[in-house]
Amino acid sequence: MTRAGAALTAAWLAVAAVAGCGDDPPPAGAEPVSPPYVEAAKQAIAPPAAPPGRVRLADATPGSGLEGFRHTTGGTGKKYFPETLGPGAALVDVDDDGRLDVVVADGDFFPGQAPEGRARPTPRLYVNRGGLRFEDRTEASGLGALHFYGMGVAAADLDADGDQDLLFGSLDGLRVLENTGGGRFRDVSGPSGAAAAAPGWVTSLALLDVDRDGRLDVFCCRYVKWSPETDLFATIDGVTKAFTTPRGYEGLPPRLLRNASASGQGIRLEDVSTRAGIGAAPGKSLGAVVDDLDGDGVLDIAVADDTEPNALLRGRGDGTYVECALEAGFAYDEEGRARAGMGIDTVHVAPAGRPAAEPRHAPAIAIGNFSREPVGFFVADLPGSLLFRDLAAPAGIARPSLLVLTFGLRFLDADLDLEEDLLLANGHIEPEVEAVEKDVRYAQPLQLYRGLGGGRYALVPPGDGGDVLARPLVGRALATGDLDGDGDEDALVTTNGGPLLLVRNDRPPGHRSLRIDLESRSPGNRRAVGAIVTLHVQDRRLRRTVKAGASYLSQGDLGLTFGLGEGPAADRAHVIWPDGRLEAFDLDPEATALRLRQGAGVRPRVAPESPRD
Repeated sequence: MTRAGAALTAAWLAVAAVAGCGDDPPPAGAEPVSPPYVEAAKQAIAPPAAPPGRVRLADATPGSGLEGFRHTTGGTGKKYFPETLGPGAALVDVDDDGRLDVVVADGDFFPGQAPEGRARPTPRLYVNRGGLRFEDRTEASGLGALHFYGMGVAAADLDADGDQDLLFGSLDGLRVLENTGGGRFRDVSGPSGAAAAAPGWVTSLALLDVDRDGRLDVFCCRYVKWSPETDLFATIDGVTKAFTTPRGYEGLPPRLLRNASASGQGIRLEDVSTRAGIGAAPGKSLGAVVDDLDGDGVLDIAVADDTEPNALLRGRGDGTYVECALEAGFAYDEEGRARAGMGIDTVHVAPAGRPAAEPRHAPAIAIGNFSREPVGFFVADLPGSLLFRDLAAPAGIARPSLLVLTFGLRFLDADLDLEEDLLLANGHIEPEVEAVEKDVRYAQPLQLYRGLGGGRYALVPPGDGGDVLARPLVGRALATGDLDGDGDEDALVTTNGGPLLLVRNDRPPGHRSLRIDLESRSPGNRRAVGAIVTLHVQDRRLRRTVKAGASYLSQGDLGLTFGLGEGPAADRAHVIWPDGRLEAFDLDPEATALRLRQGAGVRPRVAPESPRD
């Protein structure tokens, strides 16, 4: 590391000592000691190379109708803290035509700093017209009349009227937009109680039915207390202001909002954070994911925190949670340090050395971190336990992710070979980083890690995965889903201060897939958010959870895409529905897309009687 790079690293890792406190910056010759995990990651055995020709990702943005969007940071040179973090996005069918539409948050101008003659930015809606072609319907939808500094995006049928409502995190609290029909929206943040229940800087959102009443509740990640007046000064040269980290700010704990909407009476949300047991979570949260991590049939919540210990909220089954990240080995890195967590997602893996037919897979949680903090890959020691170890180095993820700054992060089977892969959206927060750190870039390419089985991954070289993997960008949100209906998952990536990137996935020849959409009995959760599907493919068991919220500031497709490779077809599926009941379905081996309706399967049983996977 150069001396200038060392000074920059010292400033970012100890910003509380230099931000707004009047202290002198670290001397230019100061050489900070690298955390031991950095050296360990550098010295880790190089992961195997991914076999060539398995994945081809292409830029489908030109001509898509999305190319006109450009994110507004509101920056005027003051380097305000929020400028670096957005925007978020969601893939959601707002007009109920069976196609995934694109909803994108945008920023805003800070008070007194709007450029003369320029219209204020608004959230955007792009309706999918098929063939990766989108139409801008922002004005017709009502979104064009809304102005706020947006962060995360999510969607759910909060009022159980059959269409998808929209939720936005923002600098000024949670925003809720009611779908009044046909993809037209009105802001009900005040009347719904959302603004009062989740004030302050709201980032990512995750949806789950906490009390199994058939209505989706809202978990809100909140970040820090900030205003233009309290923006802290940080510097790396003693003169010029640099973008800071949250260390110098007071954190805001997350909020859990219970959906108390009554039929025909609109959306109503109430804060139940304290009685649910999450009020003491550390805050400064940027990502959350919901999954059953201990195999007890109850959904848990894993939270990525920025410079604070991560949170792991174990569901008790009665609408309350126990924070257990420390004892679970999930709060800190292996040296006891809190990292700068951003994006987060889960996967269920069969550990190496165990037979592929073993039905009980171990849960794993991946978290994107700051540069010189490799991506975390926390794997449970045993299925059904909440004891994790960070196995990023032996998994092949730590060394290639050491120098990137990862925001968006999602698991998907990109090459449809039965193994889930890992896609990262990377990009730094400081435009001047290249001047002082020779091996870190501001704009950074996407990274795709191909799943090899047994919890092992291999970085796909840009030349083998398509030109889009070689293109530097300041990546932020990452949402995945089958946008063109061809049987594989595509991706939408937002960039900070820049355009959208639409990534088309060109499936490998001969590889097949099966898409499964779920329909539950609950009017307020027809898409079965929180359901767990286990697909039987001869001697393999593939597990997916329907997640409304994961990655970073984003929500992806609620339909599940399973890769089947070139082998046999799937013959059976087991679904644990959000109400806890388990149902088995015999599948048509020729089908490429199925809708599984609750109550239409065979051998319904309650979840505790079912075999765990």
